[in-house]
Amino acid sequence: MTQTSDGNIWYGDHESVFTLNNAGVRRQIYPGAGERKLFGTIHDMEKDEQDNIWLATDTGIYIVSDDDFEDIPVDRMDPQSSSNPIPVELYLDSNEQMWIGTTEGLTRWNKKNRTLQAFSYANNEAVAGNNYI
Repeated sequence: MTQTSDGNIWYGDHESVFTLNNAGVRRQIYPGAGERKLFGTIHDMEKDEQDNIWLATDTGIYIVSDDDFEDIPVDRMDPQSSSNPIPVELYLDSNEQMWIGTTEGLTRWNKKNRTLQAFSYANNEAVAGNNYI
């Protein structure tokens, strides 16, 4: 759950994302009518400096705004890994870099060149003994 600068509370469940405004009106952001569900379980959400909402889900990372979303599939999370890591935690640091804790280690999103960099035991940059963040 997180709050955007307009005061809306964003929250999710196993397959949907909602907002709740100051008047208590709930609105389903995703999936919309007729859209197929892509997210799976939503493990975490984080707001970035542009008020976009980042979702860590079973199927990858999604960057959601009121009218659009972008996905970063799990197979891009850690090309060094033999399995697809599941993103479970998000953290936006003071340099506006999004850090993604996964079941395979730690990944950083480089906003400038739109790439991911994985830090895991598999590529000899150990962050945890079992790589689960």
